[in-house]
Amino acid sequence: ANMAAVSSKDGKECIITGDDIPKEFLENAKKIGRAALQALPKMTLPNGKTIDHILLRTDVGCCDSELHDNTFNWNPNKKTFFLNE
Repeated sequence: ANMAAVSSKDGKECIITGDDIPKEFLENAKKIGRAALQALPKMTLPNGKTIDHILLRTDVGCCDSELHDNTFNWNPNKKTFFLNE
């Protein structure tokens, strides 16, 4: 099931699922997940044949404020979606 942890207006984190996940978040998570799949090599079976991945879990984050990162300049004025390591 799709799940997301979001900050509520009072600053507390809450878990939302299904239709409660904002469309923008779900679409960006799908986009990042597809890109992650493309970056992975095919799986090699014991018989030497290769197949595409059949299941991959991704953890997508979203930054909507200033973030101090020593390798990337995040724009604090827009939402930035990213794949967590």
